[in-house]
Amino acid sequence: MKCKSICIAASLVLLTAVAGLGGCAGTADIDALRKEIHEANVTARRARDEALAASLMAGEARSVAEEARARAAATDARLDHMSK
Repeated sequence: MKCKSICIAASLVLLTAVAGLGGCAGTADIDALRKEIHEANVTARRARDEALAASLMAGEARSVAEEARARAAATDARLDHMSK
């Protein structure tokens, strides 16, 4: 979902750059737009990587929580058995 948003944002930057080139753009303007597009792409890649890392961390946290829940349930069962 985030990757799609990032791709849309990068596409909008690219379309803005192309629209900007429609007028009388000098070399400096074109170079500035190319730099801006490059920076937007770098930012999009970085955001994608961070989103992937966060997703992996969430999966690991979910696994740890499930293990903790199972251990707590087992401990509760043993305590109930011991108290009877």
